[in-house]
Amino acid sequence: RPYRVPVTIGGTAMVANLDTGANAELVMPQSAYAQVSDAPLPETANANLTNNDLTTRRGQLHGPIALGAARFADVDVRVSERFPEVMIGARLLQRHRIAIDQRSKTVVICP
Repeated sequence: RPYRVPVTIGGTAMVANLDTGANAELVMPQSAYAQVSDAPLPETANANLTNNDLTTRRGQLHGPIALGAARFADVDVRVSERFPEVMIGARLLQRHRIAIDQRSKTVVICP
């Protein structure tokens, strides 16, 4: 089952799916993006999912983005009306160590 973790984006608290296998930094539904930014998303790109493709808009989210003690800024974001939830992907986490304790349902993210 996916790990859902609390994340704060630009001062707005959300819950995000932590996907260490996703080749993206941050993916958001349009409704979530509208809560944290009004910047236009000029670039269109296709996203390849395991069993589906979907069209996304691309941009940069300046943040700050807080995930536990980790802080991020100037994050590449993909936005789609069809994507169901906020997702933190492997590209954002690649310089961090992640420990998952399934028994206590705890995730630790360290730089």
